[in-house]
Amino acid sequence: MLLAEPDGAIAHPLRWCDPNGTPAGTRRSACLPLTRDVEEAWHVELPGVVEAPLIYWGREAYLICKSRDRRYLVAVDVLAGELLAKKRLPNGPPPLPVVWDGRVYLRSSPTEITEYRRAGGAFNRIWTHEPATTFVSDPIVFDSEIYAVADGDLVRLTPRRRSPIWKTGVGNLRGRPALYGPHVYVLGTYQRAGYEPSMHVYVYQRDSGRMVLFKNASWYEKRTPPALRVPGEITVTETEVLVRGPAPLATQGGSASHVMLDRSLRGD
Repeated sequence: MLLAEPDGAIAHPLRWCDPNGTPAGTRRSACLPLTRDVEEAWHVELPGVVEAPLIYWGREAYLICKSRDRRYLVAVDVLAGELLAKKRLPNGPPPLPVVWDGRVYLRSSPTEITEYRRAGGAFNRIWTHEPATTFVSDPIVFDSEIYAVADGDLVRLTPRRRSPIWKTGVGNLRGRPALYGPHVYVLGTYQRAGYEPSMHVYVYQRDSGRMVLFKNASWYEKRTPPALRVPGEITVTETEVLVRGPAPLATQGGSASHVMLDRSLRGD
């Protein structure tokens, strides 16, 4: 279901029905305007059952499908209803892909993150990083910044570089991180002497990886997240922390949806 906003964009960030705020999964979008009611326009056969939320870039939708013991990354033209390409993926937990400027990032194995780009009827593997020895989370992406939890530590990666830009070194983090403004938010367990372990939200600087705050997860109920430039809230689940804010105000030219979020993320 596509949600239309008055400016003709397909859903403002943070009103899109996806934890990461836009149909691309990365708080940025190149989706085409939608200014009329939604109705079924076409039907396309897929190579299996859809396992993850659809993500979009321009007129392309990317899906994860599984049929028996085979899993695929699939690209579909959402205007023509045409299957453009598919790529068989290794077996493992179903990944949650994200896309930035047509580059698709996903957890391609329990310990690896891979970048793919579609060329004609095929997906080309551009880059693979193995930041973990036991398990890596699904990534969060902003431009060339790639964040994931690897073996209990938050890492910042960049394409075609073998070692992380930084790594936290705490070993008690979990789930998928969230990105907002100059900070990365992630869940972790913390135990004081004589107390039971409790869930905390850890906040790190994007540029340096320096921890700026950690608080018990219950502290965030109905509070504004620290260091946000616009009012917002944090939602904590058993597996991830989600940072949400209100829909941006209208801006000049094009879609009013994403300018404010981009500026916030870049620290403008």
